[in-house]
Amino acid sequence: MNKTQNLFLAAIIGGCTVFGLNKLTQQNTSSYNPNFDSTPIKLASMATGVPGNAVNFTKAAEMSVHAVVHIKCTTNGKTIQGNPFGYDPFQNFFFGQQQPQFQTQPQQSSGSGVIISEDGYIATNNHVVNNADKIEVILNNNKSYAAEVIGKDPTTDLALLKISEKGLAFINYGNSDDVKIGEWVLAVGNPFNLTST
Repeated sequence: MNKTQNLFLAAIIGGCTVFGLNKLTQQNTSSYNPNFDSTPIKLASMATGVPGNAVNFTKAAEMSVHAVVHIKCTTNGKTIQGNPFGYDPFQNFFFGQQQPQFQTQPQQSSGSGVIISEDGYIATNNHVVNNADKIEVILNNNKSYAAEVIGKDPTTDLALLKISEKGLAFINYGNSDDVKIGEWVLAVGNPFNLTST
């Protein structure tokens, strides 16, 4: 057999294989097995005990959305000694090295926090409140409170704030040892003051 005949034989065998596999898969998709349902949404809803075809997060969302807050921080402008543009040899030659003063602009930042007790303690990230001169906490019902920093830890990027209010909705701590692989997780935040995302 020469090269052309080998190539022709390989093409015929390949074509027959593809044709046979196509027929086989068409037969399997048309048959229905009532004992097997591969719909992931149905499996998830069966696992969570929610009737119907959808996973239901309404209870978890209702519990968490009122305990998540928006945090606005303001850092006041500061007066700084020195040349903001660095060393100026022309100025130094004619006028000597002077230390002019210049004013920085106030800066604002924002982030999310979580109320962790009914009397107004809030956990947030250290980078959200670091160097802030004024901290404002806005609840889900749009009420606004001035907050004070109780403690900060840059290493773990955690900070604890306090507002003067009682009877707040708060989130209970869970035990990470009880969490299993495959369980659903709901992440709620409010970094842009969009009433929770």
